[in-house]
Amino acid sequence: MRKAFHSLRFRVLYYVMKKIVLLLILFLPVPAHAAPSLVFDNGSLEYDFGQTKEGERLEHTFPFTNTGTDELLIERISAS
Repeated sequence: MRKAFHSLRFRVLYYVMKKIVLLLILFLPVPAHAAPSLVFDNGSLEYDFGQTKEGERLEHTFPFTNTGTDELLIERISAS
């Protein structure tokens, strides 16, 4: 009789713990939407300066928006 009681108690605890773990997995917030997301406003990453003279200073602005919810950090920019 004592062995049957432990078996029933174990099954009940196991069932309750499974439900608690399932609820935690379902209702914990997912940080997937917290990442930054860079979107260029004009849709292009290229710009043609046409014909230029050697030594001429060239400049162009690429407007962009951070559509994500986290801070966007730009660490390195290079020209080709």
